[in-house]
Parts: sequence; C-alpha cells; structure tokens
Amino acid sequence: MKFINWLILFAIAPLAACAPKRDLTLAPPENAQWVDIEVVVPTNTTAFPLNALYRSSVCLHERRQADMSKVKSRGYNPVHMALQPDAGGRVYRQRVALDGGGPCEWKLSMITLGIEYSRTDHLVKDAEVGTAVGLKVAFDNEASNNGYYEPVKNELTHSSVYYPVELNWNEANKPLELYLFGEHSFYPYRMFIDKG
Repeated sequence: MKFINWLILFAIAPLAACAPKRDLTLAPPENAQWVDIEVVVPTNTTAFPLNALYRSSVCLHERRQADMSKVKSRGYNPVHMALQPDAGGRVYRQRVALDGGGPCEWKLSMITLGIEYSRTDHLVKDAEVGTAVGLKVAFDNEASNNGYYEPVKNELTHSSVYYPVELNWNEANKPLELYLFGEHSFYPYRMFIDKG
C-alpha cells in the first residue's frame, strides 16, 4: 500500500512543477489609499482574522470548463491579516491597502471581518465555539455579483445586535456549540471610495 502512495506521488509531482506561479507579493505604492478598520467587540468575544481578497487583471487565473476548454479570469490573492487589539482588548484595528501593487498590480476586491465567541463558560459549560458573524465588504463589481450588497460611500459604520444560540446535536459524540446569531450571518456592503 505504501508503494502505491509513493507511485501516485511521483506521477503527480512532475505536473505540479509545470503549473505557472502567480506572484502573490503585495507592495502598495507610496501614494496608496488605505482602508482603516476598527472592530469593537462585546465581552467574551474576539475579532477573527480579517480576510482580504485581492484581484489582478495582469496575473490571470486559468481554469478548465466541463468541455475542457480553457477560461481565463482575473487572478486572485487571498490574504489573512490578524486584527491588532488595543490595551483593553476590546478594540481591534488593521489597515488594508486598496492598491496592493506588486508585479501583478493587485487591487482590493473584498474584505471579510467579524467576531466570534472567545469563550463559552460564561453561558454554557463544556461547549465549543460556533461560527462567527460579521461583514462582507465588496470593493468592486466582481466581488458583489452574487447578490444584493448595500451600497455605502467612503465610510462604513455598522452596529449589530447578536444573540447567543446554543446548538445541541443530540448525539453522544457531538459537543454542545455556542453561536452568535443576528439578522444576517455576514452583512453585505458594496463600498464606493472617492479616489484621491
């Protein structure tokens, strides 16, 4: 069995070497505009890492369709950034460049950010932390093409009411889970920013 695993690995390895590499380097220019992000979290919650998706019209992504024809689309570069807490641990901040620069000329397409429980014992003993809640902010039409995104211009202030939800699977091997629940799991916004 071990021989077969190695045989498969050696058969696939040469194919991986043929795949062209995209340069994922971000190098914002000196005059880049920045998005300043601030998340204020309630007690017993924490901000999860910010996910920024950059896209490029220079470094294209190639994929095959069902009929094996090649299709090229804008390249993508997902970047995960930790939000930095202040001394009190309730306010988290991060800066994200609109123009990611680099050889691929990356442009910010979308950010996803939010909060999740940091602990559960204040409400339920021996529960696991469930899924997070937050915001999806699109910066171009490609990111916002899968549904309605509320348009905002230059600045976004969002405040939500979330409730704890206890999820019990009624199975002996499944732990109890504690979730945050609101009107939306992730509120969708489409940000329009004045250049300059």
